[in-house]
Amino acid sequence: MNGVPQGAVNLVCTNVPGPLIPLYSVGHRMLAHYPMVPLAADLGLGAGITSYDKALYVGIMSDPEIVGDVDRIGQFIDVEFRALREAAGVAVSDVTDIDIGLRAQTAGANGHATNGATPEPARTTRASAPS
Repeated sequence: MNGVPQGAVNLVCTNVPGPLIPLYSVGHRMLAHYPMVPLAADLGLGAGITSYDKALYVGIMSDPEIVGDVDRIGQFIDVEFRALREAAGVAVSDVTDIDIGLRAQTAGANGHATNGATPEPARTTRASAPS
């Protein structure tokens, strides 16, 4: 981040409108779309907001050395979204339930954080070599 003094920026927020219709890849429907804001230099927190298939998705990235309790950010977003909906007079039945989708971060065998998902082994198909 040339030209920006260290410590002058600690949060980036962005919103990107997405498609209002579902998308498909190889016949499979994409179920959700969570944005990711890459962190650089001493950036502590990144918040991305995007829409997809008439729903709103929020992705929060943080540097744990700068923002130690990122789960609280998700809880604050949940509370404030409910307050905004109430202030706008939107009835609870008019929108889907809010799912902040907090995922426990666990360390994988390689030491990198994962979202708890276990990847399936890649399937390979090889032609038999003539004998």
